[in-house]
Amino acid sequence: MGKIDRMDGITLLEILIAAAILSLTAMFGLVAYQDYTSRTKVAEGLMLTAGPKAELIEYYAVHNEFPTVDMTYREETDESKITPFSVRKIKWESDGRLEIWFGGDDDQATSSNGILWLIPLQTGENIVWQCQEDDTHGFEYAAVLPSNCRPQTP
Repeated sequence: MGKIDRMDGITLLEILIAAAILSLTAMFGLVAYQDYTSRTKVAEGLMLTAGPKAELIEYYAVHNEFPTVDMTYREETDESKITPFSVRKIKWESDGRLEIWFGGDDDQATSSNGILWLIPLQTGENIVWQCQEDDTHGFEYAAVLPSNCRPQTP
């Protein structure tokens, strides 16, 4: 009977292939995770406007107009808690818009931080809140906005 050769261990080629597969999986996973966390933080900002929106709708129901003064509903003052998409401030502007400030302060509200406007529109007896980018600072992360806030394409 002949001697049977046995292979012990794994080859360098097998290790390299496994490392390449692992690297690709990690790369796509990281991109998906970053997208997920960005979507979550933007959704959190929109959720935090529920209280101010209810208050503004109640004011409108009583006075038949929206407030004509600026009001700040939430303002983050502890700089250590700020992350790129966390809500820095929610405020009502007297010209008729609710602003959500993501990250940064007033002087640093750039497109990377972002300011998102919610404009109240009256449709019959209902108030609908329309999302709009701040026309001076912008909000270039349209891909992470919920579908009802994305610009409509015909």
